[in-house]
Amino acid sequence: MNERVPTPSPPVQLALEPDFSLGGLAVRPSRGEVEADGRVERLEPRVMQVLVALASRQASTVSRDELTARCWGGVVVSDDAINRAISLLRALAARADGAFRIETRSRIGYRLLPSPPLGAAPSAEAGARRLLVAVLPFDGDGGPGAAGLAEGVSEAILSKLVRNGGLAVAARHSSFQFRGARKAEAAAALKPSHMVDGSVRVRDGVVRVNAYLVDAERDVVLWSEESEGPASQVFAAQARIAERVANTLQVRLRRQRAPDAVDAAAFELYARALHSLEQPGRESAEQAVAYLNQVVAAAPNFAAAWASLAEAQRLRMLYFPPLRQAAGRAESKASAERALEIDPGLGQAYGALASLIPRFGRWREVEALFERGLALTPESPALRQLHAQFLLAVGRTAEGLESLLALQRLNPLSASVAVELAAALADAGRAREALAQIDRAYALWPAIMLVWSERIRLHLLAGHDDVVEEMLAAPPPSVGRGDENVARRRLHLKARRDRRPEDLAAARQNFLDFAQIGIVPAVVAIHALTTLDETGPALAVADEIFRLDAPQSRRTGVNMMGTYALGGQPDTTVLFRCDTASIRWLDGFQAIVEHIGLADYWQDAGIIPDFAR
Repeated sequence: MNERVPTPSPPVQLALEPDFSLGGLAVRPSRGEVEADGRVERLEPRVMQVLVALASRQASTVSRDELTARCWGGVVVSDDAINRAISLLRALAARADGAFRIETRSRIGYRLLPSPPLGAAPSAEAGARRLLVAVLPFDGDGGPGAAGLAEGVSEAILSKLVRNGGLAVAARHSSFQFRGARKAEAAAALKPSHMVDGSVRVRDGVVRVNAYLVDAERDVVLWSEESEGPASQVFAAQARIAERVANTLQVRLRRQRAPDAVDAAAFELYARALHSLEQPGRESAEQAVAYLNQVVAAAPNFAAAWASLAEAQRLRMLYFPPLRQAAGRAESKASAERALEIDPGLGQAYGALASLIPRFGRWREVEALFERGLALTPESPALRQLHAQFLLAVGRTAEGLESLLALQRLNPLSASVAVELAAALADAGRAREALAQIDRAYALWPAIMLVWSERIRLHLLAGHDDVVEEMLAAPPPSVGRGDENVARRRLHLKARRDRRPEDLAAARQNFLDFAQIGIVPAVVAIHALTTLDETGPALAVADEIFRLDAPQSRRTGVNMMGTYALGGQPDTTVLFRCDTASIRWLDGFQAIVEHIGLADYWQDAGIIPDFAR
């Protein structure tokens, strides 16, 4: 009997495709546009073709080969080209209030799922898209050991939920700030749909775990349970609690490798290490490494601990000059690979590997690692932030902004996310929103230098000289009023505001001299020189640090966090900021992006960077 050979789908010809609806989105392929709530947006032809190809299969999986055949005419294209089209469509879905979602079927393809019409009962998958679960740190009762156990149980539940692949979970950095009496503030600050909370009580070697799930919008407890047993079995409860959360919310948890037993003492150290990782500074990174080395020695098959150790080692490495980074990079890579050897589904380990690679000429390799990690844990806040930084660094500003907007929902109390979002909003031309964002961040974290510095930059660009004056008069505790950086900023403000030739000349020379100190000061100088209309000198500084391979003596500068550039390579995001736009139209700019491999990356991946649109 002959097998039936399926008829291949024809190429997508946009001019012949009929209009259709997708959730609340009106799609008009022949006009290359979509409309939602009266807002019309044009899509690139290739992106529209991919949307049509996915939508036409009515929630069935479409392979990458079929997308190539239908949308690229069968011409072999890189995975990056397809990944970019999918990423742009997911960003479109976010802007259209979730009109559809695209599932990644690992090593198979993609599936598009439209949202149900208004009034229809939401499916489990559609419901997962709108959910946000916050796991609060459980209370401990019974001495210091109980507090550590409680922290560990909370962390275990959160980690299992994050790894499920379809449920949005508030970042540990934000949700674990609400302890004791502050838990009453969590719902208003985090805006979750649901919260998981509980307690761990230790008495005479017996541990009692109480957990409950709250509908945060209605302030109703949906269920609670209590379990009791010896300390050695305490973490068996976390899997059951996570499963109950998922079942209640009608979300199917992704099957995970059953973890080997981890004793309570090791898990307590693991929880302490994660807390240290959230604190800035070299000492915190060193402390995290020390804790995690003890954890993996006691539990050598604890994959998540190996992945966290890789991240801690990576962060510690950045506190050393480039010439001394090789050993740290090697040990971090080994830890990440050990984590994946134990558990190949651990997406965060791919994020560590991607972040260890000096990027010039290796952009596609870095992106592929991020893509693999996100396919496994798409809701991991740490992984999403690293990927958003990558998108901004390669000129994909709109995609980076969409990622950061989604990330802020998961991690609303992160200063670094807030600063990166404010900068991305400004780069996307949304200046008013950028200022509102950085002002909110400064109200929350006035003592953090990164927030203070970015607020000065954005208000300076907006011409708010009075705000800048106030900021310079009240630097954070780590910066004295007589600090030369404050004096440099005052000179910059005066030259930009008054435009006196002698002030402009003094400011130009000051920043050119500052650029000689190191790579990070040179990046600061590029920003400042372009805002002073000193475009030629700014490009010359950029040319030296990006293209002419500045001597090692120039690679000693640290950033405001006290860290060095990975491999001595400057952050390319400076090339795509709103205030450095003038250098992008000079002849030398093309030579820079060609030298560092960005031009080839754009061409191979079929990417048009935002500034060139």
